[in-house]
Amino acid sequence: TVYLDILNIYNRKNPEIKGMPGPSPALGPNDAAVKVYIFSDFQCPVCRRVVEPIKAINRAYPSEVQLIFKQNALEMHQFANVAATASLAAFRQGKFWEFHDKLFQNMRNLHRQDLLNYAEEMGLDMKRFDADMKDPKIQAQVNYERNLATALGVRGTPGFLINGQKSVGWGSYGGFKIQVARAVK
Repeated sequence: TVYLDILNIYNRKNPEIKGMPGPSPALGPNDAAVKVYIFSDFQCPVCRRVVEPIKAINRAYPSEVQLIFKQNALEMHQFANVAATASLAAFRQGKFWEFHDKLFQNMRNLHRQDLLNYAEEMGLDMKRFDADMKDPKIQAQVNYERNLATALGVRGTPGFLINGQKSVGWGSYGGFKIQVARAVK
């Protein structure tokens, strides 16, 4: 909630953030005392190293921490944007985290056809998935979250806001867990 208050104040002062906010995938309860926002890019090799540690934090603090995924599809990564839109299309069918894992396992294969293949392998409704990938609202959300990351100073990936405290880059699981544990206390 600390971050949401900061974000609401930020948006009132800076309504020019381009794009449109939308619902974000999350692990953990909505009423968790600690909110960890993860700004990530599916083509970022360092972001890939964060996948298992995030799951470990979720297991370590199942009721105290909520992890919220935000798209920061960097423009320098050729397939990051299409991967981000595909992940949100999977989210609409309740399969974000499985799709998330599949994308990070296959970072070198993120062409549109690869994404369609992954969705089919997961048993997603392909007509709906394809339509959602083309939905301008999903692209507007990807744009908004990327622009939000920039506006908040989370320019690199991965980036985190732990109850409003910004951290950019990845040092180690131990350091990350200490930051989360401090916020929990």
